[in-house]
Amino acid sequence: RYVQASESLAAAVGRTAADIVGRRVDDVVPADTATTFRTRLDHVFRTGRAMDVEDSVGPAGSERRYRTVLFP
Repeated sequence: RYVQASESLAAAVGRTAADIVGRRVDDVVPADTATTFRTRLDHVFRTGRAMDVEDSVGPAGSERRYRTVLFP
């Protein structure tokens, strides 16, 4: 579950940051994105190590970069 959410994420998914906190990834982002995050989370929990990743989201030429830090 989200323990923190940025205003950028909130704007991208059409919610408030407060509405995202406490929700599961599947409840916030599209299914393909949720699958990627679940895979990363599985790795974090399996290894017990944090993961710091950066993703590009959006159409070419206007994509946005998001940094995500996942903790076990």
